[in-house]
Amino acid sequence: MDGDGDVTGTPPGAGWYVAVGVPLGRWLDATDSAERAGAVIRRGEQFAVVGLEALGVFLSALTPRRWSDLVAAADEAGVERPAATVDSLLRDGLLVRFDEDERANLAALEGLRLQTVGVGLGNDNGDDPERFVIGDHTLVPLLRCDGLTYTVWAASDGRPLGEIAGELARGYSIPTEAILRHILHTLPQLLSARVAFLDAAPARRPSND
Repeated sequence: MDGDGDVTGTPPGAGWYVAVGVPLGRWLDATDSAERAGAVIRRGEQFAVVGLEALGVFLSALTPRRWSDLVAAADEAGVERPAATVDSLLRDGLLVRFDEDERANLAALEGLRLQTVGVGLGNDNGDDPERFVIGDHTLVPLLRCDGLTYTVWAASDGRPLGEIAGELARGYSIPTEAILRHILHTLPQLLSARVAFLDAAPARRPSND
């Protein structure tokens, strides 16, 4: 972890928190006072309205953070009850915690999804065919990663990570848990590079068949 509290390949056992959902910014009610301003976060198929202080904490957690770093950032921003704000976001499902319990971590991860951002640039740039590149919309590289991470990112079409991992595991003839474990370890890189949001996967709808 660097001096700003960013996780750069930190093992999940170290414990970190991640925002769950896509921030939609500040929304004002034109018919009411600006004092009623709030912020909207889309989590899966639901929309949550939070206070502006909570939005600041949520935005900080788009890059994986330790609890102490989130509380410190909230305190520096003038949040009146920083620890309570972090805990409230966690209770509301707008933060997820990954810690030493790998089984719980993988169970949580398999019900989440990636909302991908950016442009896949493949592995044909440079001298290392084992490294794949994700760039921004002007094709500036944002992240260089291994082929499996790139495949998970590319396959993220709204399905939960557990479903994607299961599909890839069948193709590779390895356990689904191995794919999920790899995703968990590379998730900080994906999120810190701003090439994905972590989001809640929609509930499965019953088939009409």
